[in-house]
Amino acid sequence: MAVKQPSNVVTCDICHRDFALTKNFLEEKKVVLEKEGLDPTEVVLTVLTCPHCGKYYTVIVDDEETTGIAAELREIVAKEYKARSKGKEPTQKLIHKHQILRRKLSFKRQCLAGKFDGSFYQTEDGKEQLDYHYHG
Repeated sequence: MAVKQPSNVVTCDICHRDFALTKNFLEEKKVVLEKEGLDPTEVVLTVLTCPHCGKYYTVIVDDEETTGIAAELREIVAKEYKARSKGKEPTQKLIHKHQILRRKLSFKRQCLAGKFDGSFYQTEDGKEQLDYHYHG
């Protein structure tokens, strides 16, 4: 049985048109999230924008900690890629570190989603409410 690869086609829930998920439609925005009972917190929102109607979707929320973990994970992935490009397999230690960092990043992002869903942040158009559920 073949494993089905995830599709890179997204359907906008506003205009119902399909578009390919590419870096061209992803953007990072630094914002300060405000929520009752929490101190204002600067985060980076990675948003996906529909090229047809302009609707945007928050796909990742990162704070200082998760940004650091993601950077460390990118370094590990680059080392794995470098080994494979030389015809070698990455070391077990490197693979293990990749798995640990991936799980840690997913857990931390899940925590951020729970903590900040429903928060508000300022945009050029006014205040926006964050509607975010992490699907890592």
